[in-house]
Amino acid sequence: MLRLLFLTFFIIVFSFSQENQTIPLKGIERIGDITIYKNGIIYKYRILENVKGRKVFITLIEETKSKRKYKNYTILKADIQNLSLGTVLYALSKLMDKNIIISEDLWKTTTKQESKSYKFTFQKQETEEEGTLKSTETEAKDISKAQVQNIRFPDYLSAPVIFVIERPISAYEFFNTLLKSYNLIAVKVTKKLIKISFKDTLEIDVGNYSENSLRKLLLKLKNYVSPSAEIVYDRDLKRIIITDAKEN
Repeated sequence: MLRLLFLTFFIIVFSFSQENQTIPLKGIERIGDITIYKNGIIYKYRILENVKGRKVFITLIEETKSKRKYKNYTILKADIQNLSLGTVLYALSKLMDKNIIISEDLWKTTTKQESKSYKFTFQKQETEEEGTLKSTETEAKDISKAQVQNIRFPDYLSAPVIFVIERPISAYEFFNTLLKSYNLIAVKVTKKLIKISFKDTLEIDVGNYSENSLRKLLLKLKNYVSPSAEIVYDRDLKRIIITDAKEN
């Protein structure tokens, strides 16, 4: 009886160790799934984060042809459980084919000792003849194949993030909404590059302005803010509210 129990335990442990070779589980403390649509294909990614070891694994675990059409970079589903804010922002930017940089004002909140460098591994799982999954370790130019990048984040971006998406939403819209909830904003630098910065709000009293003068002022203000800034006119309060990167 004891030999049978030992044999059963050995089989379970051996099976688990084999699974660790395909999907890294040792030290994993946080996990998330994101399903995104792009060019007629639905991609499902799994994100595993080892906070203590400062390692993140972003793995393409499923790729299927979509039966219906969405706008490119539409998130169909997502379930994120305590992943770091920096990890989520960086992962989303890569899934949207964008690069991100951190603004100087955000780095000022963190000393060199407090900033954290994470090792990101991007990989794709393939099916072996036996039907098990293995990770691809070949070099490639896109996220669907194995890549390794070292990224440093200010401590402000280490906050844990929890969210669930059950209905389709633009990845860009969600990215900006997530930033706003942490008092941040994305500023477009180039077509492929965005800068993450603290946001700030400025209110201008325009109670004495005529409608014509107000329209001219609104048009003029657009020349002094970033493309990502929001300019809202509150008719009840007779105020213009501008939300932009703090450094602007």
